Amino acid sequence: MKKLVIVLMAMMVITSPAAYASIGWANYQWPCYGASYADNQNIDIYSQAWKGGCTEAPGPCPDLSATLYYKKASDANYTSVAMSFNVQAGSNDEFTAQIPSSATEAGDPEQYYIVWHDASDNSDYNPQDHCGGGSVPPMVLYITPATQQT
Repeated sequence: MKKLVIVLMAMMVITSPAAYASIGWANYQWPCYGASYADNQNIDIYSQAWKGGCTEAPGPCPDLSATLYYKKASDANYTSVAMSFNVQAGSNDEFTAQIPSSATEAGDPEQYYIVWHDASDNSDYNPQDHCGGGSVPPMVLYITPATQQT
């Protein structure tokens, strides 16, 4: 009986979400550092993460969440918003959130960064890669005046 209990406990540890590895990789998928947007555009932000044994399965990895932080360069504090699962991208999970146009101002660059959280080991992952090239956050987007039609 004692051996059966030990075997069952070991199986629970092996199959529990906490047994999965930590986040192995995450990036800034879009937009790329230095992109330009009109001050009347909402800005869709995308990020992907990979966690062995978890993100390969269809749908979101239950261990992962991501938060987008954004602000105008002239502001002191960031606004945070929870990102939501967008799509399965190969063996990665892609999350998305939006910076509303009301949070931007022409001539004042928008800054943003993302923090991925892994609930299985309570760790955070701060991506350093964007669009295939490395960059240290915050990411910078240039905001231009919208063209007015008459």
